[in-house]
Amino acid sequence: MLGERLLPLPLAVSHPQGHPSVSESRHSLVSARLPCARHLRRQKQHVPGWSSSFCFEPRRQQLVPDLHRVRQPQEPRHRHRRSHPHWKETMKVFNINEATLSLALYTDVTNSKELLESMQAGTLEPEVAFLNALLILDVFPLLAAAHKTLVAKSRDSLTTRTLHSELIYNYSGSKHISESLKRCGISDNTTYILAARFDATPNEIKAIEKLINGKEIELEELEGRANQSQIQKHYKIYAPELGVSSLADAITCRIASRDAL
Repeated sequence: MLGERLLPLPLAVSHPQGHPSVSESRHSLVSARLPCARHLRRQKQHVPGWSSSFCFEPRRQQLVPDLHRVRQPQEPRHRHRRSHPHWKETMKVFNINEATLSLALYTDVTNSKELLESMQAGTLEPEVAFLNALLILDVFPLLAAAHKTLVAKSRDSLTTRTLHSELIYNYSGSKHISESLKRCGISDNTTYILAARFDATPNEIKAIEKLINGKEIELEELEGRANQSQIQKHYKIYAPELGVSSLADAITCRIASRDAL
């Protein structure tokens, strides 16, 4: 212990959890009992919420608050969820007006044929839109197609049989229904799939995860895995347009303006 000392406090120092504060004028002197540095280091962990760091000043042989190096309490760092052995991806939910669209991206899918047959027979439970993810490089154009689908539903003017097949049709940017479902939907040998479901409940999300035999990956991988040459060919996007616009914006423009052309 260094005993009682009179220390000038240039600034007000207050404890973050409501302990009495010292807020006197710049030239006032207060009496403070200051422990040695070793004792302070030992006891620091027992002072909850203390946010000021301390430095030891050899010339005065006393501890003073280092107000220029104050650190606020930080949340504990966790390992990235991918490194956790029991971590698993879940569907990402996007709000579209008063509805939601849940998305999940899968690679190395082995049961595309069974999924396609269930969709065509109308026995898929729950109902899901399975899209060819090679034609999707960003989520935004798909959200534009989803908004268009919900508008058509509110007007009772769906072009296809179901809400989720309408989503695939609207994403295609084409007026040919069968060709749109064939190109932007899945085939017997599709291994890279984006699953989409409107207003999915937690139980439906679990059911969708059980439907697909594949590896779920993050949506951020869409751009890197997309087949851009195939996308440009399907949507008829040429180099001059990409000089003033991004590929995702060009797709969105075609989705939004299809019915007006």
